[in-house]
Amino acid sequence: MDERHVSLVVAGAQGQPDTGRIVIASSWRPDMSRGEPDSAFTIVLLTEPPAAPIPLPSSPAVAVCVPVRRVRAVREVGAAYRAGRKAAAEGLHLPRAAMVAYAGGHILAAGAITVLPRDIFGGDPAHPRLDLLAQALLKRQMEEGEDEKLDSFWRALRSGLVAPRPLEAASQGLDALARLRALVRRAERAMPSPPAPSVARALERLRDVAEGGALRFGARYDSPVELCEDVLLCRCLEKGVAGFQELADLREYLTGAVPPADPSELTADRVMTLEQLSFATLLSDPGQLESMRSTFHKIFRARYRRAYLEHHRRYWQAAATLDSLLAEAQPTADALARLNTLRELGSAFGSGALAEYRRLRATPRACPAAAELEARLAERPICPACGLTLADSPPHEYAQDVLRQLQRALGRQQARLASEAIHQILAQRGGERIEQFLKVVQASDLRGLANVLDDDLLAFLRELLAPKASPPDVLEALSRAFPSVGDRDVEAAVEEFRRLLQATLEDQRRSAPRRAPQVRLRPPAAPSS
Repeated sequence: MDERHVSLVVAGAQGQPDTGRIVIASSWRPDMSRGEPDSAFTIVLLTEPPAAPIPLPSSPAVAVCVPVRRVRAVREVGAAYRAGRKAAAEGLHLPRAAMVAYAGGHILAAGAITVLPRDIFGGDPAHPRLDLLAQALLKRQMEEGEDEKLDSFWRALRSGLVAPRPLEAASQGLDALARLRALVRRAERAMPSPPAPSVARALERLRDVAEGGALRFGARYDSPVELCEDVLLCRCLEKGVAGFQELADLREYLTGAVPPADPSELTADRVMTLEQLSFATLLSDPGQLESMRSTFHKIFRARYRRAYLEHHRRYWQAAATLDSLLAEAQPTADALARLNTLRELGSAFGSGALAEYRRLRATPRACPAAAELEARLAERPICPACGLTLADSPPHEYAQDVLRQLQRALGRQQARLASEAIHQILAQRGGERIEQFLKVVQASDLRGLANVLDDDLLAFLRELLAPKASPPDVLEALSRAFPSVGDRDVEAAVEEFRRLLQATLEDQRRSAPRRAPQVRLRPPAAPSS
């Protein structure tokens, strides 16, 4: 059978690129219904109408385009076909007769999709908008995933309401919410005073779900199991089952004990302990509380406490090392910040890196509760002062990247200072300080530049690099006051000349106090003939 495959890349729901496959085939194969492996979607272009009806694809990621008549000359122009009209020319080419045949045909898919054949094949006479069909398939998959997740929450709610009876005995939909509201009211009446914080938080979550409905499932719970356990907790509270508050505390401790980022024995212990410490077990056999308590203390908490204390110690030890590394870069950051204020050099460099550097420097270097942490872990799974979890680690790689960005930005400013034009401006002033500065700049010594540049030198550089206003032409002003000078005008002309010179020099002293004032005398421009 004649069959070809072409890649298609489109933007996914989160903007990420999703790659699928276009399968061009003369006839249908049953295994096409499952789609291509490792592809986000599969679009099958049949080049002939099937002799017999074909079933809908079993996968929501598959669509089949069926023409009204046989299609010829489906041509690949390149190895990959990217979404969009401009890029489509690099992928798939269909003659006009083929576009018309597909536009008049139909599309088979596992669920409802939002595009029609004419939307895909009715526009550009050469390039079909298969990206529209691909995005419709991706959207359908996402919606189906959300539907499945919502169904799992409904099943968890119904299961919690009827356990240990089978799920078939549970109410559906809105009836389940009505039963949940009634259960919450009864549980609130049975709540002991003062209530355990963990129990009060569980009731608050369920109250929100009971009033807000399915839209609040995902907002309040990370998993359907947590919803089911809260419902079972309410039932234990309503029935006055002994030990429900203690079990609620143990489960809340487990939920807050975030496991390490990498799977470990502790991660497995946490999962196993959560499964065993179930309100379903307590509801059906309250005598199991002692066994559940023993499982929590002996299997999980002892190991967790040791791991957390060691992680906490190492984390803050590493944080102190990182802070020292950041402190060493302070002269670099200060020099860059100062040079960025010299607008005469041009636009600022590394502003984002400077902001991130300052944020990193402002983060704590140590935890104030380290000395009493072991005692605190008996009550809660994380440090109350720093909130550190086993999944957290100091941002070493990120900080190193920020420091590299600072170095690059300072290097770019140094390159500006090393330009010939600025070198000439600075060299005109001379002086030991400027000579030292110029040597550092010319040698591309970023560390030396960071160490030598302070606020006084910055102010001096700003003054030297500032654009110079054209001073008034003293001789021209004098010629306007005395167009001609006779014997009787000499003293007055000399006095006016002195006044003009002194006024000009004083203006320069006010505008640039660090620079020695100087007047360059130039003869007035000769009148044009």
